Amino acid sequence: AGIIGAKGNNGCGGSGVAPEVNLISIRVLDARGYGETSDIIKGFNEAVSAGADVVNMSLGGSAYSEIFEKAVKTAYNSGVVVVCASGNYATNGQYFPASYDHVISVAALDKGNGRAYFSNYGGNIRYSAPGESIYSTSVGSSYSYTLNSGTSQASPMIAAEAAILLASGKVTGSGSTRVKNLIKLMDAGSVKLSGTGLGKGYVSLPKALGISASASKPAKPAFSVKAGTYGKASL
Repeated sequence: AGIIGAKGNNGCGGSGVAPEVNLISIRVLDARGYGETSDIIKGFNEAVSAGADVVNMSLGGSAYSEIFEKAVKTAYNSGVVVVCASGNYATNGQYFPASYDHVISVAALDKGNGRAYFSNYGGNIRYSAPGESIYSTSVGSSYSYTLNSGTSQASPMIAAEAAILLASGKVTGSGSTRVKNLIKLMDAGSVKLSGTGLGKGYVSLPKALGISASASKPAKPAFSVKAGTYGKASL
């Protein structure tokens, strides 16, 4: 939630990727990070019913669920963008819900924009985002902000970018067409990376929005002096 929508000017010197987003936070895992698939499906459907435009799931496992995949397809057909962490097992194997159809699977990058050593990779990956030593809000700690690493940190960055692009007015259509058009826009704004198994690379918001990120050199100032009588300045 912090990576997606932490407010700016909060005394910590930063903010989430989309600080003006409306967050719907639904807990589906226990304090250890474990949960039943049935609870995750219930929470997912609750988010869709609440009107979420984008659902981020920084979770997953090796067990396939036909019911879960059908829920994702239903959400996709209604225009909901589903973004998931690809997993932290350094494999190109199947990981769910990231491997379901109609899910945007996100790999994690290290500080050098290469694949983080722990990140899953392969043909199932759509995009990549920073996932190493990410500073953000924390729950269940004596500190309110901590550093964490994982595809769970990378996934919300892509989800937040999706929310910004949806709010930009550049994405048209409804239902699954809206999701397809959003992905086309994100693909057009993506920057290919040198590593393999990282999908389209990372998504550059300025590129996707058609905004120049470069600073232009200011014009040389012009002065015009005319003959006349001028007063003296006092110091």
